Amino acid sequence: MQIHVSAPLFAWEALEDSPSLTTLRRFLSCVPDGRLLESLRRFRGRGRDDYPVAVLWGVVLLTIALRHPSIEACLSELTRNRGLRELIGIASEGQVP
Repeated sequence: MQIHVSAPLFAWEALEDSPSLTTLRRFLSCVPDGRLLESLRRFRGRGRDDYPVAVLWGVVLLTIALRHPSIEACLSELTRNRGLRELIGIASEGQVP
């Protein structure tokens, strides 16, 4: 019997353990999210507007890209890492959601 070897659908082991800011910048620029962000801004209406939609979306994307187990873990890293904060448009530690 022959067992065929194929590449996995999600090759997590092929990803960098700690991607560089350059890699993350390229990842964020490649995500086709323009229409999604525009829709989120439009439908946000007059409700709470504590944080920009693009920043919140950036947190979600970084949580996935950096393989954090939770949003809170990503927010903790954003508090510590200035370069990562600036990558998604957060100017200071006090502005982390």
